Amino acid sequence: MIRISAPGKIHLIGEHSVVYGEPAIISAVGLRTFAEAEKSDKILVRDRKTDFIQEWSVDDVLDFAHRVKNIWEDGKKTSDFSRVFEIIRGNNFKKIVIGTALHRLGIEGGISLVLDREIPIGSGLGSSASL
Repeated sequence: MIRISAPGKIHLIGEHSVVYGEPAIISAVGLRTFAEAEKSDKILVRDRKTDFIQEWSVDDVLDFAHRVKNIWEDGKKTSDFSRVFEIIRGNNFKKIVIGTALHRLGIEGGISLVLDREIPIGSGLGSSASL
């Protein structure tokens, strides 16, 4: 098993200036997000805080990520990514990220991911960014 963690963050100055390519001053906070990963025969994502569990077959995740990649490539040709935005809603985003990571890293088989966090969701402390 592999266990990793990343800190939350707080914008001290310039939170919105980065949108326009300007600098900001950001600091890490003492709250973290944790992820544990281990091999599995399927794809399993579990959130300890919410008891949310999502499960997929490895083939389903890899096939879905491949289909979305093709849709992305079509979007690049036409500068129209609306189909991609329709697809990535909800838990499909996780499915795409996991499938793409497994493919790019050459990992065969599945993975079990257990997520935990000290950072409150919606607090502005970077819970999504730390994940």
